[in-house]
Amino acid sequence: MDKVLSSNPAAFKMLRAMWKLSFIKIDDHENQALFDIILKENEENLADSNTHMQMENKYHQKLLQQTSKKDYIFNSKNILKLSSSGDTIKHEMALEAGIIDYISSTQGEIFGSWDYISHQVVASPFKPIDYMDKMDIFGYRRISGYETISKYLVIEIKKDDADTSVLSQVMKYVDWINQEYSFGDYGMITAFVVAKDFPQEVISEKDAIGNRTYIKGIRPVESAEWKDLTLVKYSYNELTGELEFTII
Repeated sequence: MDKVLSSNPAAFKMLRAMWKLSFIKIDDHENQALFDIILKENEENLADSNTHMQMENKYHQKLLQQTSKKDYIFNSKNILKLSSSGDTIKHEMALEAGIIDYISSTQGEIFGSWDYISHQVVASPFKPIDYMDKMDIFGYRRISGYETISKYLVIEIKKDDADTSVLSQVMKYVDWINQEYSFGDYGMITAFVVAKDFPQEVISEKDAIGNRTYIKGIRPVESAEWKDLTLVKYSYNELTGELEFTII
């Protein structure tokens, strides 16, 4: 692991913070850096690729045989069902899984369409892992036909009713994305808060807390205002085993 991390220090974010986490997904930049070091370390063996492909196919077939059995089926519906209590989900990690699955399958409804999406993505300067902030859900969208990223997504989740502190929390992540990914362009960011319900005081405070003023362009300079924060209520449907969403 040390050799991997030192091969391209600037590229690795999630791998450096992989502590008490499972099923994390590294982004394209980090994935390429990992791919690069694996290729460089195995360059001498690439000429014998046919042997490696045969071995890979052999193990792949064994994996398919196991995953075809019902006992090995793993999906968000199972997670949600085990974590549900009436129309409420008791664990936020289950909500994360359900929302990610919803975004991946609907591609446009409520949260929009995204090319990359992951959960528990680091959103603070590096420090002891247990004290690091992590975005519940983070994603991005590319311009169609190109590798250029045009939009970033952040979703903050509360399994119970939201309070006003969640607005400050999600805006902290918006500022982090602006600093680390969009480099001053708030217009590249869209944010959501998902909760069981939103008291009136949270709805009233959204416009006051959930906005940023920023500068666009050089000559001429243009002042712009960011207000792309949406509040979304969730409900668990016991009959379908799926999450349902309502925009506030």
